[in-house]
Amino acid sequence: MHPVWIAALTLTVYWTIGLIIFILSRENETFAACWCAGLVYLLLYVLFYPLRSMREYSNSRLYYERHGISRLQYFFGKRVRDKR
Repeated sequence: MHPVWIAALTLTVYWTIGLIIFILSRENETFAACWCAGLVYLLLYVLFYPLRSMREYSNSRLYYERHGISRLQYFFGKRVRDKR
């Protein structure tokens, strides 16, 4: 299955669940509104940081190795600085 269709299906299911929660939880509208607004994105962004950083390092491995940055250093935030 194509990644675009997987993403579309995931978003549709996510928004449908959020809409159902919003309709059913009239007394807790703040939670339902936050769910529908997608504040879960922040949690997923933090949880998938290791995956994103390792993929970014792998894509530009020669560049970072030339500047003396290892995979572990890159993971913890060390980047190449511009000399301007």
